[in-house]
Amino acid sequence: MSQSTISRTLGEAESEGLAHWLADRLPGAGAVTIAPLAQTAGRSHAVYLLTRGDLRWVLRVAPNHREASVGGAFDLSREGRILDALTGTGVPHPAAVVVRDDSAPTRRDFLVSEFVDGITLDRSLPQHYANERDARAITDSIVDTLARVNAVDWRSTTLVDTTRPDGYLARQFDKAASMLEKFRTRDIPMLERLLSGLRRDQPADYRLGLIHGDYSAMNIMVDRERAAVKAVLDWETATVGDAMVDIGYLTARWARPEEDPLMAAFALGGGDPAAHDLLPSRGYVAERYAEASGRPMDLLPFYQGLAMARLAVVLEGRVAAGRRRGRTEMADMFATMADGCAAHGLRLAGVDA
Repeated sequence: MSQSTISRTLGEAESEGLAHWLADRLPGAGAVTIAPLAQTAGRSHAVYLLTRGDLRWVLRVAPNHREASVGGAFDLSREGRILDALTGTGVPHPAAVVVRDDSAPTRRDFLVSEFVDGITLDRSLPQHYANERDARAITDSIVDTLARVNAVDWRSTTLVDTTRPDGYLARQFDKAASMLEKFRTRDIPMLERLLSGLRRDQPADYRLGLIHGDYSAMNIMVDRERAAVKAVLDWETATVGDAMVDIGYLTARWARPEEDPLMAAFALGGGDPAAHDLLPSRGYVAERYAEASGRPMDLLPFYQGLAMARLAVVLEGRVAAGRRRGRTEMADMFATMADGCAAHGLRLAGVDA
């Protein structure tokens, strides 16, 4: 399949066939309707609202290319298993309802989960929470929820049979090197310096835990009436490994415009300095997590650098895709973002030359 034919959205016939298939598997009676749903989380997938009478669910569908099948880069069936494993853990999440199987009328992977009626944060606080008290309450809830995620007793869940926690950190560097070899279209001295320094400085020991893998405001839904997390979304990259990875990612992306305008533009608060003034500092977030989790923060700079290195590697994939498709402007935009992540990571990690 050529890159030009890749689509994230369902075609009319595909949507109709999937609606009929789901009608035999969802509660209630009557026709199932599928309609696009405005989304902020899980942008690698198309998101739809399913309705059947008064019942509602969320359908996430992978793009229609070879990596979209079960076990590929957009493995929503795996996410369904993770959501099942979270049942009873106290971590707020949407429950999995239907997971694709071989009888489905589409080769794309997909997942139906419960509809959670909340507000996804993305890059701004909801207007009625745009004050220091509620901003702090939401921040506290985000951090406390992350501590709860990382503390999940994964050994007592089905995750124990599907993860490889040993050697987690070393694999991150091997994976980054392999991906960059595949993506390489330009010189990337800052990213290579960051990865080299982090590989040299990686800790020999770490505490295992459940990792969300993309824990940021974009994947947090808050309650409409209470300044607290309602659900954590987009679990497709969750795994078991060094649980400090999540707090490294969260705090690295907790950036203000005067520190890094590009990073701040995609953080909670966006590009508005006044919005950031309402939020607690990065240091506060780290201290709150230390209290909630009981984990020391002395190696946090390493994990912040690792978070930015991993993000930069992913963005290099976008650079390569842009070059491959002849979309120079898009490739240049992602190159700027990747370089910005590498520079931010170098600053946070304090990596020496």
